[in-house]
Amino acid sequence: MRKTIVFVAAVVAVFLAAPAALSAAMPDTIRQASNSARGGGAVVAVGDARFQSPAVSRAAAVASARGGITTSLEAIVTYRENLHMDALEINDCAITRMVFSQAINTVAEARLMGAMVIEEYTTADGRHWAVMAISMNHATAEIRAAAEAAAEEITAAAGPAVQLNPHFNAAMDAIRRMDEAFEMYFERYAGDLGF
Repeated sequence: MRKTIVFVAAVVAVFLAAPAALSAAMPDTIRQASNSARGGGAVVAVGDARFQSPAVSRAAAVASARGGITTSLEAIVTYRENLHMDALEINDCAITRMVFSQAINTVAEARLMGAMVIEEYTTADGRHWAVMAISMNHATAEIRAAAEAAAEEITAAAGPAVQLNPHFNAAMDAIRRMDEAFEMYFERYAGDLGF
């Protein structure tokens, strides 16, 4: 029993230490590229990977960064949902939840047009790092496209009458207006990974 407790405690300690270790191990060139892009108003994500093959390491690092961008866009849509719900003092509205939920699902599958790798670095131990960024304009376009796709999905599932619902139209309009949500995102994540 005692061995199990010690093992669990060790695993928890590793997971808690992982973000700090990632930040400490991040090469200066990667950190500087991240800071610069974020300072310019871009949504930024850093990915890293180490495999025996340099090509596999690079592909995995870029895929990780791409996943980080997607996660950030999902967070921005969630911020917009919270702002919208607070503004209308809605505690629970199935139509509104459906619109935002479908938009988040669509963002998760987005092609992220305009996202690009802006910096890469390989350390001496073979770990590849990649910084990916998407401008606020491109990010907004992705989210708006997700909103339109969400509208189509919901209409296909619930029927065209759903578009006459005032909550549906208000939620769609809220997703298209992202300025406040971006501000909240940048305020929340400005300190992550040493940015």
